[in-house]
Amino acid sequence: MIDGPGRTGLSLGPMTYIRLRQAAPRLAGFDYHLGHWYFVTVVTRGRACILASVENGEVKLSEIGRIVTAQWLERPRWHLGVTLRDFIVMPNHLHAILTLPGNGISLLEVIGGFKAAATRRVTRSGHAQGSLWQRSFFDRIIRDQPELDALRKYIVDNPMPWSLRTVDRADVGGLTPAPTPVG
Repeated sequence: MIDGPGRTGLSLGPMTYIRLRQAAPRLAGFDYHLGHWYFVTVVTRGRACILASVENGEVKLSEIGRIVTAQWLERPRWHLGVTLRDFIVMPNHLHAILTLPGNGISLLEVIGGFKAAATRRVTRSGHAQGSLWQRSFFDRIIRDQPELDALRKYIVDNPMPWSLRTVDRADVGGLTPAPTPVG
């Protein structure tokens, strides 16, 4: 057994497997069931640019991006009391600000439900197969008005840097494209 700062592992004779410990993605000791404002980022698997393109600073949703947007907007219907605030769908991620009602619904339930529903709908539509999303998501607890204002500005300004990038539009990041009908 190998153990040290930031790693654990199993000795396999001449070969050794080392696994890095990942930092917990959530704030230790914080109750994510509390009624609070959150900023979240959900990223596609392999950072695949399948949700949208950005041209001249304007986001143009793909069909998958339209399905993802519709599923995001459904969250309050499935999680009563959740309020969606600002959000943007980018080529390979979604940024959003939302509030929880403090009635026992957790942030993990809301985001997990969204990811599962969006994946199901995209799969049923025939646009892709397999999970759309990376395993976890990024969240930040919004602590005050200046932070909320800065995050809202970040969401609004997010497309601008993408206009300056050259993105391989065929990049599907390991997703399995839906089979093309023959005939």
